[in-house]
Amino acid sequence: MTGRIVIVFALLGMVGCSGTPEPEPCSDAVPADTVRLEDFAFEPDCLSAESGGEIRLQNVGEAPHTFTVPAVDVSFDLDAGTSMEGTFSDAEPGLYAVTCLYHPQMTATLEIV
Repeated sequence: MTGRIVIVFALLGMVGCSGTPEPEPCSDAVPADTVRLEDFAFEPDCLSAESGGEIRLQNVGEAPHTFTVPAVDVSFDLDAGTSMEGTFSDAEPGLYAVTCLYHPQMTATLEIV
């Protein structure tokens, strides 16, 4: 557990040093009713949600993942095989980059409407 905490803080430091990532443009955003985190990818990877709306996350892979939106200071941490629900209560409308703190190659774009 301690090693995992150290990794999270190291990754947070890397995100903090690199600034807030820019969201990738995407078209045909899918409502973020359920987002799957598996095999180092978000499915779907072009999402839309309402400000204050709920999102359901399912980690169907064998590794832990996060659904992190640095620009609005939101991060949901999911162990392998778990799910959870969260909200974007403080997010203003706009495009936001999504990443996994454990696997920075995992990216998605979230449009808050």
